[in-house]
Amino acid sequence: MSGPVNGQGGLRALPAPGGDDSPLIAAIRNLLPERSPEDRARGEIPVGFGTGDTAEQIRIPVLFARANRAWQDGFKAAMQKLVADVEADDTGAVIVSLLTGATDLQLDLLEAYNPERLGKTWMEEHASEEQILDAFLQVTAASYPFVVSAARTLLASPEVGRWARVQLVQFLYSMSTSSSSPNTDTAPTKSKKN
Repeated sequence: MSGPVNGQGGLRALPAPGGDDSPLIAAIRNLLPERSPEDRARGEIPVGFGTGDTAEQIRIPVLFARANRAWQDGFKAAMQKLVADVEADDTGAVIVSLLTGATDLQLDLLEAYNPERLGKTWMEEHASEEQILDAFLQVTAASYPFVVSAARTLLASPEVGRWARVQLVQFLYSMSTSSSSPNTDTAPTKSKKN
């Protein structure tokens, strides 16, 4: 049984693993796009734009290996710039812009993937924020198929879910404490003799 469809882009939630499934794992799973076997065989990425009578599902051809590697280079450079921007931002404005809508980063990378069908100006006039995100996730997943397949496999494991929760808690704790956090070891320390 397939999960809910998110927006026009057709992102489907993966089947929940048996046993312990956390909201974190479910949220990550919902971000993993899944194309039909027919779309994969045709080498197409379905993306939807518009609403009501103007809604349109278009099929973007998947990039061949050489062109895909060039797109991945642009993707990596954009991610490195984003990380640098986040680290340099004392006000949180970069994070807020990432959480509140389609970003120039998403639009620029979509346009770079297929400038004929995914022009930035056209998308801004014919697509909702959710549809732009869906298209971005679809294109990124098609560009990195091994990563998405491996993530699906790993997220199906309850053990991975428990591990991810522990990692998230540790990450959040490290973000909330100062750089000189107290030593949490319970074992006594030995004094050095000179």
